[in-house]
Amino acid sequence: MQSLLSAMYEDLKSNGYTNRKLAKRFDVSHTTVNSYFKETSEFDFMHFVESLRLHKPNNINYRRECVKKMFEQLTPVNERVAMEVLNMYGEYGLQKQLTAKIINSVKTTKNARINKKIASIYDLLALRLSGRISNDDFFVETDKMRNSFKTSNNEAKILSGFAFIYAQLNFGDYRMVSQYTNQLKPMIDDVSKDTIRKSYSLRIKEMESMSAQRGNDLETARKLCFEIINDETNPYDCMKSLAYCTLAETHMMDYEKAYYFLEQSFATLPIITNKKLLNRKGFIKNTLDFLNIVHEKNLDKINPSSLAEKAHLYAKIGKEKEAIIILEELEKKYGSLSPFQKYYKGLATGDKRFFEESIADFEKTGDFFYISLPKMALK
Repeated sequence: MQSLLSAMYEDLKSNGYTNRKLAKRFDVSHTTVNSYFKETSEFDFMHFVESLRLHKPNNINYRRECVKKMFEQLTPVNERVAMEVLNMYGEYGLQKQLTAKIINSVKTTKNARINKKIASIYDLLALRLSGRISNDDFFVETDKMRNSFKTSNNEAKILSGFAFIYAQLNFGDYRMVSQYTNQLKPMIDDVSKDTIRKSYSLRIKEMESMSAQRGNDLETARKLCFEIINDETNPYDCMKSLAYCTLAETHMMDYEKAYYFLEQSFATLPIITNKKLLNRKGFIKNTLDFLNIVHEKNLDKINPSSLAEKAHLYAKIGKEKEAIIILEELEKKYGSLSPFQKYYKGLATGDKRFFEESIADFEKTGDFFYISLPKMALK
């Protein structure tokens, strides 16, 4: 490991990344950075990954191999940092290797028991973010975990809370987010490990920005998004990309502004190296398709990958029958239509009943931003 650290240190230095520059980026002292590379103190996993990204920005396989080597040297606290960082980067293959190592460990210390519980939560979160579990099943598994979960560990409680909030967001229920994030904030403040505390705080900010946008508190949503984007110590470019996308949504009724922020969202998204990034790219594209359809721009050029947005497009270009067929198939498959899809069905059929149902459903989920679409259609 020392040869790796020495080579990385020399390369970073030759590219202008001095100890002081790295210290500012990591929000630590320059002496701490020096101790990382000389192995006189443990290299915080978040800072190790960031250093690797600066060292070999275009070689994901090399970085993954280095991370695997790092697994063997992690202390219990740094194991928790590693699980959080890998989950946030969408490196679920590496995360699974680490969580399996932790769960299968024969150690019975207090830290070992805590890390086993935390590992099980990260495994569940990875299933959701990689799309390998349905929204219904994720909700059931989260509820089951929370009901059987007995721990006094702060981090485990916080992660359990995150899982619950994500389960609500899966169903578009934005009313609950503010209530539960406010409960978690004091707990996060008490997390002793700085990089874990930082990452948890960024997760909260991301949740709150999306919730504020849907709650039509646009000033708060924009403020939070810019805080995420402009935070020099935020290592998660994927999160910054989503913040730009949320900013675009806050300007959804202003085509030029929304389009600008979506361009920034695409530009900020890292090179696609895993399923999370691929899904994020698809989400941004879907938002761009939605923007174009709402404003009736480039309708002859777009080809939505989302069936719902394809129905939305058809409803706008005179292919009402095709739109209705798609929406009926979606309703048959999922048992009901979302508030957006009911709005699209109203556009396709001209039946105001679907707009009224869409309004009622948006109200139930606390979405007071997009509720304006069916309301305008009724005027």
